[in-house]
Amino acid sequence: MVSQKVAGSSVQVQEDHAVVAAAIQNLLLVAHARGLGARWRPGKMAYHPSFREVLNLGSEYAIVGLIYLGWPSPDQAIAAKPRTKEGLIDWITR
Repeated sequence: MVSQKVAGSSVQVQEDHAVVAAAIQNLLLVAHARGLGARWRPGKMAYHPSFREVLNLGSEYAIVGLIYLGWPSPDQAIAAKPRTKEGLIDWITR
């Protein structure tokens, strides 16, 4: 579970959220580079009051995501699905 402390101005909270998200992405890249299966999902569980209680997570913290890590089974090859660039990014050039 990855969380961020929600404190300060709204700009600070947004900047902190972006930093935490970038750190999660870096963690996923390292995990995949080392052969681990990794996935970042918040999921409904992250928003359930009982989950916060089990983690002793106060209201001043926001859950940014749950990170699932594990070794893939030998019979499951991790293969990247082919993707097209269309529809993913709109580039604006001048």
